[in-house]
Amino acid sequence: MGNGDGITFTVDTTRLNAALDYASKFSARSGRKILMATAFYVAVKAQKMTPHVETSRIDREMGIEVRPGRTKAGRVSKSKKNVVLHGARRITFGAGHARAGESMPLAAAIIQASVWPGMTLVELKRYNKLTNNRWLRSRSPYAGVPRPMGRMLMRAAVSRMLKSRRSSTHFLQVGWGVVCKKLRALHFSGEDMVGGGWTTLSATNMDLGAATYGEGGWKSWVRIENRIGMQPGKKGDNSASYNRALHKYGGPALQAAVNEQAGEMFVRYWKKEFAKTRAGFNRLAGVR
Repeated sequence: MGNGDGITFTVDTTRLNAALDYASKFSARSGRKILMATAFYVAVKAQKMTPHVETSRIDREMGIEVRPGRTKAGRVSKSKKNVVLHGARRITFGAGHARAGESMPLAAAIIQASVWPGMTLVELKRYNKLTNNRWLRSRSPYAGVPRPMGRMLMRAAVSRMLKSRRSSTHFLQVGWGVVCKKLRALHFSGEDMVGGGWTTLSATNMDLGAATYGEGGWKSWVRIENRIGMQPGKKGDNSASYNRALHKYGGPALQAAVNEQAGEMFVRYWKKEFAKTRAGFNRLAGVR
């Protein structure tokens, strides 16, 4: 695995390949089904083992308070889905800042830091440079409106941003979920694998994950890909940061998933081998 940014992670599949060879000797399933099932459970395990940010951590860092929203009639909503998130944590501007000594909500400060301040890219704020314009805003919620309206628009912008942060805690795991769907599509495709020469089936129509199966001669293989960070986003290209995170946190998780799957397979097929050996011994000994 590599992301083109100097960050690489190599997955060692030696044990898994040995487990697949072992399974082929004692399983009644075809080689294709063994491979598909193995790849599927590796993806499932990798998804579970890939670290994610707990919502409670985001709530703590931003000081999130959940408040009821309003109905169209202006009444307080009783729906748990119709809520407004408020960021209570505040920051104080340091010396050298135009507003030194003053404070404001951290969430509002983040939104203000994402506003495009001028007409040239050179004038982009540090926040936008660090996030590759992913959260670039053309104007401040306060711009060109009366102060009460600006405060209302800022509260709405803060709520949307905090909801977005809460909903993206598992983004590294999403790619493995797509891989599982791809493998199901290949497994139930109903296409016959033609012998003689290499034949491949692939499912790559979604950017977040891909799965490919190939066979020819006496060999067959499955390739699974978590493609988080491999494609630029619809707004701003922060894909490099996502891909770095995938390699840093997802690489070790994938290796752990491969090792765990190999271990489970050795145990499962050792039991089958033992049962087969014991049955043969019993026949020779006349034991029923």
